[in-house]
Amino acid sequence: MEMQEVKPHGLDGIPNTSVAAAEGQSSSVTGDSMNTTDGSNGDNQVVELSNWKFFTVLVSVCAASFLAGYDGTCVGTLGPIISDEFNSLNDVSWYGIAYSLASSATVLSYGKLYLFYPAGTVFALSLGTFVVGSILCAAAPSSIAFIIGRAIAGLGNAGILSGCNIIFVRITPLHRRPFYQALTGGVECIALATAPLIAGAITAYTSWRICFYISIPLGVIPIMTVLTFLQLPKTAEQSATTSTLARLHQLDLLGMALFLPLVICLVLALQWGGSEYAWNSRHVVPLLVVAGVLAVVFVVQQYYMGDQGTIPHRLLRSRVLDFSIVVIFATAGALYVFTYYLPLYYQAVREVSTMQSGLRDLSRILGLVVAIIFGGILVTRIGYYMPFMVAGGTLMSIGAGLTTTFDQTTSLGYIIGYQAIFGLGCGLTFQQPYTAVQAAVAGPDVTSAIVIITFAQFLGSVVMLSISQNIFLNHLASGLAAVVPGLDPTQLLESGAMNLKNLVPADQLPRALGAYNDALVQVFYAGLGTACATVVAALGSGWKTVRHTSPQDKQK
Repeated sequence: MEMQEVKPHGLDGIPNTSVAAAEGQSSSVTGDSMNTTDGSNGDNQVVELSNWKFFTVLVSVCAASFLAGYDGTCVGTLGPIISDEFNSLNDVSWYGIAYSLASSATVLSYGKLYLFYPAGTVFALSLGTFVVGSILCAAAPSSIAFIIGRAIAGLGNAGILSGCNIIFVRITPLHRRPFYQALTGGVECIALATAPLIAGAITAYTSWRICFYISIPLGVIPIMTVLTFLQLPKTAEQSATTSTLARLHQLDLLGMALFLPLVICLVLALQWGGSEYAWNSRHVVPLLVVAGVLAVVFVVQQYYMGDQGTIPHRLLRSRVLDFSIVVIFATAGALYVFTYYLPLYYQAVREVSTMQSGLRDLSRILGLVVAIIFGGILVTRIGYYMPFMVAGGTLMSIGAGLTTTFDQTTSLGYIIGYQAIFGLGCGLTFQQPYTAVQAAVAGPDVTSAIVIITFAQFLGSVVMLSISQNIFLNHLASGLAAVVPGLDPTQLLESGAMNLKNLVPADQLPRALGAYNDALVQVFYAGLGTACATVVAALGSGWKTVRHTSPQDKQK
């Protein structure tokens, strides 16, 4: 084995020992865990950088994480402005769908790319793809060009979010990893929360195109630093001498070709069903049928590919991974439910401004960011992730449950407090599935496990937003029909939530607002159920530690 001399860095001040670059490493699964043949759980693949190189890479990864988070939510504010310029109101939903489609459909493919090619190169190419998409959005002459730019940016986004975790797998030992991965997750959450405010401030003084042009320096600088300082030895998979045909087989191009349209059809059906079109319409049914057929073919193809498939068989035999998928799916789903529907409560039911709505969201966002970062610190110190996963799910469930009590008279103090509880719980839980799978699997399987968790996160948000949208629309239509006879719910949906008072007579407005509130509460119940699912799944995630996972660590 080729030995790499390393320098100390980390939270606990423990001097590092020399670690080996991976060569000839094999892995095996037994029950709930997967370990390398020497029992090191993959930490001998870690190549630790000198302090200044590590810090430079850390800042670059955080910048990329902020960029991905910012681009994911700024379009919510910019959509109406862009559609006005292009006279394309019907395309507004596609500005978000194109981004999420490209990210969800390609994220599993990045598992193979990060496995067989240098992490720094793949990460830089992902950032480059993202920047190209942002440039196309900024310079778009038409709505179609803007949508294409969003799709290209979404393609890069999948590689960025996967790489933010995978890079730390290569440069930090497992017991120090939770903090750094939580730090990048916290930065992403800050970006998700502040992007609408940043975009709003920029458009107030200049063109909306500047919101995308600023992605160029934020993306190019990390590309340069990662390519310069993240020079790592090749892993066994990257250095193996194989023919071109053998490498193409290892990349599982057929699996990628099946999975891409599968996810596109599924996401489109979930986005359109019950809102744009009826579930039994000619637009939605074919998408569901095609998605179902492709899913069956994909499962069969993966079965014959065995451990060389996009989703290796041995990974699915890990109970920790299976339960971690449920935890991240439910956590992301619950977070997106409240992120998207609480502003409707603030602005439509409580009739506050967009700025006031954003301020009311701060308690949830701050709780989320603080808990993600401190959760990473505590797991790094203590070693066990499951207590924080269970505690976070419990707090999240309590906060979600209290949110179902919201009505037209709920005091501001309760609103802020309940959201802070939910945010703290969500933050404690959010990063733990990524930590759990890294403690349970080893070697090359860590990369595959991380992208599977990332895909589950994407899918959880899409599925729960679709479910919530259908719950909201159905209850709103029936509720308004009962209290305001003659009001066409379609008219309200087309004119926007803030126009309710313009469509309803003044004497009927309180009842209409009550119906609107009741519909939102039903959505909050869906978020509550999803939050409770995280607690149940967390209990099955395994009592494993991220400390003392290698012979060197055990001597400390």
